[in-house]
Amino acid sequence: MQFDLIGTSVKVLGTLHAVPVGKGEWEAGVRRTVTWAERVALEMTPENGKKMMTAPGYASTSTLSPQLHERLKEIWLAGIGPMADCNLLAAWLVASLNGIDSQRGVEGLVCETLEMAPRPVIGLESAEEFIAAFDGVRPAEVEQAIRMPLADPARNAVLFRAFYNAWRNGDRVTLAKLISGQLPKLGLMQQAVYDRRNKAWAPKIAEFAKESPKTLVAVGAGHLCGKNNLLVVLEQDYGLKSRHSATA
Repeated sequence: MQFDLIGTSVKVLGTLHAVPVGKGEWEAGVRRTVTWAERVALEMTPENGKKMMTAPGYASTSTLSPQLHERLKEIWLAGIGPMADCNLLAAWLVASLNGIDSQRGVEGLVCETLEMAPRPVIGLESAEEFIAAFDGVRPAEVEQAIRMPLADPARNAVLFRAFYNAWRNGDRVTLAKLISGQLPKLGLMQQAVYDRRNKAWAPKIAEFAKESPKTLVAVGAGHLCGKNNLLVVLEQDYGLKSRHSATA
């Protein structure tokens, strides 16, 4: 799922942070796109991604009910760091993988490719900016989003496969529906995850569009779906139109 910003040297790649095990047919096209780029912009640099898990400014895992806390401990990912040090947003990311047989996703391949041929890597947001996007989102909303994948691992696995298939098919309508079904229907969480961050990223990408280096912007595919998606914001606020382009 890739788009060119017309009249610029910027490509926007919709990514998946994890993919089903055994699914690698997308890799060659992504490698070619990364090789094309002279610089790469990710949602967050890997360093800031790790920092986000323990960043202050949002409720910690200690606020969870004892039952939910114990359930999360069973599936906690060692690479993230001690659960006691992490915030609820990190807990939500861990919970979203419950029941899923996954392997490293597009960002992992991008970083792997960059290790072989280094070039500048830019983060669209800091750990602190990510946390700030959730201002006003009640911890109870995040806890609800944590409970959903924990309650039915089999359903979560089916949704994960459906998300992957829609991504491979470039079906942004289905992706938007799947995203809405995975987040609490009331409150601000979906707005925080997508709309607020899209608005914050757009001016940075608009600056890339004024410059000559070939730039790959790699963001989660969910940011390219729905009414207030990143491509819409770039066109409405900055006059940057886009067109679909193939990665493979």
